[in-house]
Amino acid sequence: MSDDVLPSVDECPVLADAVGEMKLDLAVNDDGEIYLFHEKPFNEAVNWVEYSEVEQKIYLVTQEGRIQGLGMKVPKLIGGKIDQSIRIFLVHVENGAPKTIWEMPFIKHI
Repeated sequence: MSDDVLPSVDECPVLADAVGEMKLDLAVNDDGEIYLFHEKPFNEAVNWVEYSEVEQKIYLVTQEGRIQGLGMKVPKLIGGKIDQSIRIFLVHVENGAPKTIWEMPFIKHI
């Protein structure tokens, strides 16, 4: 988690897109496992991740109940591979190497 102090959830239920704060990269392996690589900690601990098939976007849902979009569309090639995914791995990368890896529930909305 970031050391930034955020306003209350009532004042700020939706955070700015993560892509404005850090580099992000999304990958899916042949088994449909999803990996989100990020170069900085998120503002709050993430509880689960949601995917809107209609919008082709991914959203983080934090322990505090906030929503944060990634700020990028999921490429169609990746979107087709995540149909059966039920988890995503959030990989915090520092100096080119994984620092932490968190396995999160992945919820798909169609």
